Amino acid sequence: LVYSGQTNDCISIRTINGDFALHKAGNTNSWLGAKDLLLKVTETNTGYILYAENQDRYYFDTNGVLTNIINRCYSNTLTFSYFGAYPTNLLTNVIHNNGQYLNLFYESNRLSRIDTPSANFTMYYYYNVSGELTNATRYISDINQSVGYLYDTSGDHCLTQRVNAAGEVFTYLYSGASNKTGWCTNMVLGTNYYQHTLAYDENYT
Repeated sequence: LVYSGQTNDCISIRTINGDFALHKAGNTNSWLGAKDLLLKVTETNTGYILYAENQDRYYFDTNGVLTNIINRCYSNTLTFSYFGAYPTNLLTNVIHNNGQYLNLFYESNRLSRIDTPSANFTMYYYYNVSGELTNATRYISDINQSVGYLYDTSGDHCLTQRVNAAGEVFTYLYSGASNKTGWCTNMVLGTNYYQHTLAYDENYT
């Protein structure tokens, strides 16, 4: 969930289900979603609080940067820490109130490693010269599990292949010659498993 800005009397929230607009409730410091969107945002002295449908609370600073998530039912809290100043700040640490944490490290402003409280559980991320993710590798004790990514080099550098840790190959095809349009039209696992075809209207939606 991301706070993505305020325009006049409207606040935009981005979730995994898409973008939503919340409108100011009269002359108050609150914004409400549509009747079927049970979201509410309240402005405070330090930023904003978003109240989700399940009563989880998301705390943002005045720049819209997420600082805390609190689950009211089970009293779980996540605290987010960053390096650098907005808008180029980078997430460096996520801490749960039970002491569990994630430490994030970067090279050239790209995520390169995630550490956990366990010395035997670490994630590494690798990139090509174009800055595209080529491998995400999870190290668990003496075992490593890697996911690889390939991209089109002659068009828009669209993702063309993903190979998971089990060696299964997912292939992505695009409309236009050499993927130049960048609109994915097909996805298939192996030869023909889970094959999907996407079609777009004139607005590519």
